Amino acid sequence: MKRAAANVSTPPAARAARAILAAYGSQLAPEAVHLITPVPSTVPLAKLKIDPELVDFIRAYEPRTAAGGVYGHQAKVLAALGGDAQSVVLTTATGSGKSLSFWAWAFDRLRRDERATILACFPTQALLWGQADRLRRLSSAKSVVKRSEQAFAGVLDVAGQRIPWSVWYGVSACEDMKAHESSESFENARIRVCTLDKAHWSLMRKEHASFLGNLAGIITDEGHIWQGVSGAHVRRMFDRLRVSMEVLRRPTPAFFVASATLPDARHFASLLTGEDEKRFLAIDDGEAPKHATVPTAKVPELLEKATGEPGLHRFVLLVGPNPRVVSEELLADPAIMGTDTAALCFVQSKFGGHRLADSLCRQMKDRRAVAYDADMTARDRRKIEREFQEGQRGVTYVATSALEVGVDLPALDLVVMDELPPRRSDLLQRLGRVGRSSERPGLGVLLLGAGPAEQRLSEHPESLVDASTRPASLPLHLDALRLKAIKACRVEWTGRLGRAGAKEIFAQALQSHLGEAPSEEELEARIARELEGLVDLDDGAWYYRGFRASASQGKIPLVLDGPHGQRVAQIQDVALFRDAHPEAVYLGHRGERFRVIRYKGQFTLAQWTHPQSEVVLGKFMHQLREIVVEPVAARVTTRGVWVDRFTLYERKDLPPEADEPTMGALEYGVWDFRRRFDGYREIDLSRGGKVTRVTLAAVSGRFRQAMEDGASFPFLHDFTYRTLGWQWQLTRVLQSAEQRETLAPVLEALLHSWLCDAVECAPGDLQVELSAEEATLRVVDTTPGGNGLAAALLGGRMAAALGAAHNAVAKIAGEGALQAWLLAEHSLDVAVEPKEIVDALAKLESPWRTAGPRSSQA
Repeated sequence: MKRAAANVSTPPAARAARAILAAYGSQLAPEAVHLITPVPSTVPLAKLKIDPELVDFIRAYEPRTAAGGVYGHQAKVLAALGGDAQSVVLTTATGSGKSLSFWAWAFDRLRRDERATILACFPTQALLWGQADRLRRLSSAKSVVKRSEQAFAGVLDVAGQRIPWSVWYGVSACEDMKAHESSESFENARIRVCTLDKAHWSLMRKEHASFLGNLAGIITDEGHIWQGVSGAHVRRMFDRLRVSMEVLRRPTPAFFVASATLPDARHFASLLTGEDEKRFLAIDDGEAPKHATVPTAKVPELLEKATGEPGLHRFVLLVGPNPRVVSEELLADPAIMGTDTAALCFVQSKFGGHRLADSLCRQMKDRRAVAYDADMTARDRRKIEREFQEGQRGVTYVATSALEVGVDLPALDLVVMDELPPRRSDLLQRLGRVGRSSERPGLGVLLLGAGPAEQRLSEHPESLVDASTRPASLPLHLDALRLKAIKACRVEWTGRLGRAGAKEIFAQALQSHLGEAPSEEELEARIARELEGLVDLDDGAWYYRGFRASASQGKIPLVLDGPHGQRVAQIQDVALFRDAHPEAVYLGHRGERFRVIRYKGQFTLAQWTHPQSEVVLGKFMHQLREIVVEPVAARVTTRGVWVDRFTLYERKDLPPEADEPTMGALEYGVWDFRRRFDGYREIDLSRGGKVTRVTLAAVSGRFRQAMEDGASFPFLHDFTYRTLGWQWQLTRVLQSAEQRETLAPVLEALLHSWLCDAVECAPGDLQVELSAEEATLRVVDTTPGGNGLAAALLGGRMAAALGAAHNAVAKIAGEGALQAWLLAEHSLDVAVEPKEIVDALAKLESPWRTAGPRSSQA
């Protein structure tokens, strides 16, 4: 292959790499990682033994195939079409044409049966709109239905077929979708492009029976995302689907599960969908991504040489933690960024992203900075996504995980992270946003701290692509999920089982796919006995809640005060404590500031409630409809402060396969959680981020004064729910009460880091608390009803996590840097000897080294 002309000039990624070496040379790891995605072998279209209609579709979908053919893995999918309704799981490297494969699979089913329908499910709306745009390009221009400049529907006009399609997502926050759902173009669509969440909420409802009854296939893109409790919800949704299909007397549709990273693909796809593992045709691209470590000093030269070379090339620089470099420092350096580099910085926090974008806009006059996250209005997100496709230069995008999977950014040169995602697969996905073509190799820069995953990378750069820690499996054993699914099935089919024999078929289907078929009375009794308190049964849609592992029940819009109520953002309801508390100033994605002035909903505004009242925010939020705000000129923003408390409500048997330590009692069960608003911190954006603490007493005083004056004032009730977790009695492990008191803050911070690392979860997904007074280590899921992570730790991970923590801390202590590291990484300034910390970790590890399930210890 000839070297492209683009190699004549220095690519922006190479220039940025050279400037980073000049600025941070002494802090860079001596070796960088070269990620190489080989170009899969190709097969000419003429050699494919497929129908001419399929050939025409492939040429229309991807014109380059006319001359270059299709990749080998695509050819395998195409060769399997036309036989039995076989399911497919496809794992292939980023940028290797998954979408052509699953759309060809869908097109084949649709052309063979003029009544057939296809559901194409994606994990994010950004992915949904990208695929909708692909379908728009295959549609006749006159058929395309647009709303707010976005194509919502059309009719594919390809290979002699005319197939109507439509987008489909939640209507609660989108008037355009609400109007479209009642349109003829939506009703007639044979393809629905949706999020899996929307299918979970709506697919089995009566009004969609015609589409469901003809469902021939379900596409699930980026399948690896659905792990843990979220994956279990997906599986239970597919179990409900099977129940509905049996009542409708229709066969279960075939599945197409696609992913760039999916170990043991056939087994995982079977677990996620409920499809027999033998029915899956497992295909990979046969060209596993390769990696090599290379001298960091040669990265700029290697980037230049890689331009135009076969395959996709990404180079990853590792910047060490001493002293810690943050993304703003690098992204605000004109020598590194230039004026034309297209950069992407991933952040773990929307608030942090807004602050970073605002700061970069003020510092970099020759460049734009744009924030992107799920709190933006749908219109603003679509505008930025169109900009991605246009490949604009001289822009720094600051994004959350909403942009980490499947979104094509063809002109991106640089991706930067100073906060790594908890799962290695997510980190590789983020790095995969650059280097999307052979003509534009990409540069990744990881600004490392000293957490568990970062320490591994710093010491062993190749661990970036080594086998990941074992992710949490789907917790299908959770009774709450099964009972919620059975309840949803009953609600979906209430009043629809009048046909002779339908009730018997329904009961048999419940037994077959959900393990039991209780009567309505039995089900309500089970729910009252087992779930009351664990989930909020007063919520009319409680059985659909919790599809993703979050305490949130949905998004609440922030609207400007006034008759028109213009929407400026939307936040998760539980984010009130952080982003929209009383007197909050919300920082928007463009740097604008909005002060919260009241809450609107089906309740009395600013009603004073005694602190001991049982009124809780969990119920308050169900009635909350809008958060009314007003613009403020002052360059300040706020972050709420709160206090959390967990107490054991009810003991339960340990989960299946749970290990027990050989010393100290282990208690598993249901826990009460309560969050109390405790004031906030005001951050001055114009004075280097100066922080002022505003106490709850000060806020309460202004609240009471407002009540006396007859004015409104937003009041925040406590938030409570129940969840699952365990505690380990440490009296025999750490015997000295004085030692526990001294070490508790340090051990709690360390264990939180390494236990989250063991199940690859975000810090906010798992609560870890070491109580010196009670002599307990408490590990609790932070999701209402439980997310399975605390239990997953008991499935063989505790010993490994504690051992890794002990070894890492012992190494840092041996270098004489432990106290400085604790201050930098955990903000802990403690007067405790390093040897005490190391010895305590060894004592905690020891009882788990020989731990095992209770049955094996009997």
